Amino acid sequence: MKSGVSNITSQSEAFEKWMVENPVKPPCTSACPVNADIQSFVSLVAQGRFRESLDAVRERCTLPGSLGRICHHPCEGECRRNDVEGAVNIRAIKRFAADICTDEPHYTPVPKTQGKRVAIVGGGPAGLTAAYDLAEDGFDVTIFEKNDACGGAIYVGVPKYRLPKNIVAWDVAAIASLGVDIKTNTTIGKDIQFDDIAKDYDAVLVAIGLSVSRNIPIPGHDAEGVLLALPFLKEANFNDNATVGKRVVVIGGGNVAFDVARSARRLGAEEVNLCCLECESEIPAFSWELEEAAEEGIKINPSWGPKEIKVKDDKVTGIVFKRCTRVFDENRMFNPAYDECELLEIDADNVIMAIGQGADMTGFTGTSLEVDGRGRITWDPATLKTNLPNVFACGEVVTGPGSAVAAVRNAHHAATAIERFLTTGKAEAVVMPEPIPIGKLPDFTIEAITRKEKNLVPMVEPAERVKSFAEVEAGFDIQTAIYEAQRCMNCSRGADIIPEKCAACLTCVRVCPFGAPYIAEARVANFSWESCQACGICAAECPGNAIQVAFNDDTKINEAIDAGTSGITVFGCQYAVPTVKNPASKATPAPPGVNMVRLMCTSRLDIQHLLRAIENGVDGVAVLACPDDKCRYRKDINWAEVRTERARRIIEAAGIGADRITFMGSPGSPEAFDEMMGEFKAKLNELGANPLSKVLVK
Repeated sequence: MKSGVSNITSQSEAFEKWMVENPVKPPCTSACPVNADIQSFVSLVAQGRFRESLDAVRERCTLPGSLGRICHHPCEGECRRNDVEGAVNIRAIKRFAADICTDEPHYTPVPKTQGKRVAIVGGGPAGLTAAYDLAEDGFDVTIFEKNDACGGAIYVGVPKYRLPKNIVAWDVAAIASLGVDIKTNTTIGKDIQFDDIAKDYDAVLVAIGLSVSRNIPIPGHDAEGVLLALPFLKEANFNDNATVGKRVVVIGGGNVAFDVARSARRLGAEEVNLCCLECESEIPAFSWELEEAAEEGIKINPSWGPKEIKVKDDKVTGIVFKRCTRVFDENRMFNPAYDECELLEIDADNVIMAIGQGADMTGFTGTSLEVDGRGRITWDPATLKTNLPNVFACGEVVTGPGSAVAAVRNAHHAATAIERFLTTGKAEAVVMPEPIPIGKLPDFTIEAITRKEKNLVPMVEPAERVKSFAEVEAGFDIQTAIYEAQRCMNCSRGADIIPEKCAACLTCVRVCPFGAPYIAEARVANFSWESCQACGICAAECPGNAIQVAFNDDTKINEAIDAGTSGITVFGCQYAVPTVKNPASKATPAPPGVNMVRLMCTSRLDIQHLLRAIENGVDGVAVLACPDDKCRYRKDINWAEVRTERARRIIEAAGIGADRITFMGSPGSPEAFDEMMGEFKAKLNELGANPLSKVLVK
């Protein structure tokens, strides 16, 4: 659990260091708008370390419960497992890490060590993210939010069937627990003046988002029954008695339009038509929104633009559309063209406009904050600074409409800009290093990878889900989440050669199941990280110890081995024994007298590792390995078993006793592991203490 920040490293410095130290990242991280360390939080779930996974998620995806439901997950589109049997379900794993820990306490307040105060106007995804970063850095942060709770668009606008409001509240509570002061029901210009905030705080961030729906000034647009998207969605979210007409027409093709259409269906509309300018292939909403809307009986009408709303006695009776022949001109500028001769008329009780949003700037009228002719904040996208020396802006209010996770990315940059401004006194351009994605899997490597079929997120059947606003997606259970997380291929954690040690003996080429090693022109081995699966077989078999595997180098392995000087040392892959005995534990301690040494895969296990443990004086060494049908890496040869047998012969010849080293299968559960260790301890008791025991050597 977090209890404070380092006196040395800020959030931005820590992120920059992580990016620079190893710029080649998995394609999921490269595709993620916030460049999250996806590989780490997925791996932690795979190991059963759920709370640690949640903390890893939150470092960049500051609203894990919410984003685990609504993120459009571009990471999965780039997952290299797509070329095998389907992407790892990253978004569902992120959601699982949050959901499994919802009953756990949040963080303790971070000491306000910086002596500077920051005000954030707007408590949506952008404002909350900036608050998280700045609070972690030791600043005194206050959020001013006009609604009765923070969350912005994901609280007010995203329908409950996609994102229950208690989940948003849980995400917000975690950020508040860091010591962030949240003032809700506080409207700028009414309850507090913006110029006063700018004077009273060392820095101010404006992150008010886009909260005003746009209308279309066509005939009949002001009739009774014409509604705007955002007020309609707010009503649907918070008024249990909200109703809608039997026949509803939604105008728009974005995700908000589909939220409106699907919400109208749940409010009792028997007939819902969605009409948009774009042709079917250009509809901007996510593909799954179209699919799920169609499943729920919503009729999608592409390539139609509104002409006029039919009105009788000041009430809507229908709407007339004209055929849209073009949305953008040859310069890709929005400039629709129509065929006025082709019309479509639809009867309607309600017409709901979902054609875009704007910012509510009323609270800034007459203030010192500069606004351009279009009503937008004057803003430098490099420094994120406004015309005022201590006022910054971020999120959709300056970037325009986008996804929640895109707003989170921009907010991380804003927090960095403010942290540097308050530290140095200067507003400078924020330039963060971009990751270099590892290349695609070669065909011959794809063929060698063990298949593990993808788990889809369970969903309520369409006929049932339209009956209420109950959440339509179910999360993974523990077993499914761990299985799905174990499908991750650990991309970019591959092998490296130590050139001065390489004899170009071809051993690595011979033993690699995936075709990663090759001999370079300098007559030394090299590795294709595109092919490498980080199993470690080559490193353990290399006679010159010329190969290191990222995250499993000898230095780290030996440090873990040396932690055991008595009792039993157990070698196993990172998934060998789930470390969780209760859902929220960070890590279940190993049984008394057992030192766990975790490897990416036990194929990485070297004879030297086994002998080092014996030389350290432990009474016994156990090697755990996944069954043949479960191991991602094993191809015909069980390398861990082979090396275990070699080590047994060596210590038998030395008079120490072969039975001090044993090869076991994977226990599968902590309880089974405890039982296996008990049986092994009984066997070791019969053998007596290791003659090399440091306890015996005075």
